[in-house]
Amino acid sequence: MERASVVDSIGTPVDLACDRETLDHDERAIHADLLRRLSQHRQATTELVDGYAFTFPPRSELLADLAAWVALERRCCPFLRFAISIDAASTVLELSGGRGAKEFIRLEFTSGHPIDVSSSLVHETDSSRHPSDV
Repeated sequence: MERASVVDSIGTPVDLACDRETLDHDERAIHADLLRRLSQHRQATTELVDGYAFTFPPRSELLADLAAWVALERRCCPFLRFAISIDAASTVLELSGGRGAKEFIRLEFTSGHPIDVSSSLVHETDSSRHPSDV
């Protein structure tokens, strides 16, 4: 089990754990391949109040890849919330969660990770907007 100690937005330490053992060897390989493919098509990353939103082109094969990746990721990181929204212009994956999840996402998805939150980052300007309103 991979543990991450992060500090939430008010400075309180939070322990979060990803249990990569919930995925077998083949599933971990599929997970990595899906992440690699998705990262090649990510258009933008938007910082949300409690996480991040990743924007992709509105293509059916990317939607299928997103759904498959979420199905695997939620097993090893059950503390994260996932939302996929689709319109004519884009497909958006929101990753969020409770206390400490945003910092966990930022630490896990940074430089060297296929979906780097620090590249293409757009800051949400309306702090009253809920992440599901993206």
